[in-house]
Amino acid sequence: QGPAFPKAPPYRSRRRTVFAPEMHVEELPEKALLEFFGARTSGFNMLAKAPSRQTTNFLLDAKHRKSLDILVRREAILSRLPQQAGIDAAIRSILESIRKCDYTRCTPAKLQEIQKVVQEHVKDEATHTAFLAFVDKNGKDAFAQLEHSHLHKLLHGLLQMPCIVMRLECMILESSFGDHLAHYRGNLDILRAAFQCIAERLPALRRLFLTAESVGNCLNSDSNAPVTGHG
Repeated sequence: QGPAFPKAPPYRSRRRTVFAPEMHVEELPEKALLEFFGARTSGFNMLAKAPSRQTTNFLLDAKHRKSLDILVRREAILSRLPQQAGIDAAIRSILESIRKCDYTRCTPAKLQEIQKVVQEHVKDEATHTAFLAFVDKNGKDAFAQLEHSHLHKLLHGLLQMPCIVMRLECMILESSFGDHLAHYRGNLDILRAAFQCIAERLPALRRLFLTAESVGNCLNSDSNAPVTGHG
């Protein structure tokens, strides 16, 4: 008697699905196929370029932009306001401090950074004239059309002050006058102490040079070298 094989499980009927062979699917008419799958114009053109806002930049030097941006954002942090409100408040604070010559807020280092930017901008007459004309033409909306709008707004506010370049130079001199005066007085004190030390030791120095003269003439007595009469 051979080995016993396990009995096959009873046949289970297949669950009815859309793939069941007995399921009948009606063929769609050609009109419906054309309606659902026909070529049509897309409501969104993926190849079309997004409309870009035309921007202009009158601050061409990257170093100047960076220095002004650091100055404005540092002032904005001190205001403790939200980002955009803080930047606007910082610009107003900087302009007001320069307009009022407030040296408690305008340090010499800050004034020097601003002076570099303004002086270079004014020196480039073409860019300077184009910037002022652009703002005059577009009014309040001008800054929204510019790259680094907050920096252009600060620059425009500075340029509205009469003789801004000379004003900044005078403010730098006035704000740093005390420090410069103390520095120069210190140097003069050093020179005075040095001259006083030489004057106190003048007799000894005179003897030193006379001795050097005698020794030199003695060594040169039997040579073609000239004999000096001064120490």
